[in-house]
Amino acid sequence: MFTDPPPHHKPRCTAFSSIKAFLQCSWQEKTLSIIDQACHNITPSKAAGYFKASGYIV
Repeated sequence: MFTDPPPHHKPRCTAFSSIKAFLQCSWQEKTLSIIDQACHNITPSKAAGYFKASGYIV
């Protein structure tokens, strides 16, 4: 039987935390391109790590 991991271990929460941390470190830049940079900061290997850390099989 498959069960979801606890909410604080879901990969999307980890990804959003990563984006939030990137934006907080780059708060001086006032252009919308910083959001694009924050999203591109999540590489495929980081995303796989988020799923692996959450207990999902990658």
